[in-house]
Amino acid sequence: MEAKHCEQMRLYDWMTQAKRDAAAGGKNALPAVFHRKNNAAILVTMELSDFMNLYREWEAGFDLKEREQRSEENQD
Repeated sequence: MEAKHCEQMRLYDWMTQAKRDAAAGGKNALPAVFHRKNNAAILVTMELSDFMNLYREWEAGFDLKEREQRSEENQD
């Protein structure tokens, strides 16, 4: 993970650094850059394939929770 607070963005350079740091740290870390400019919200940049993997994991957890709720309702 790389965090930047700069007015001038160099996202591809920062992403290269985040990838290098994630690889060096091991533990299946996902490279991501958190960045913001003055008086603005924090944004996150990551590769689409990493985002889709996170989204699929989130979606799978959401579906599991929904199925568990339905199962509990059917038992009542």
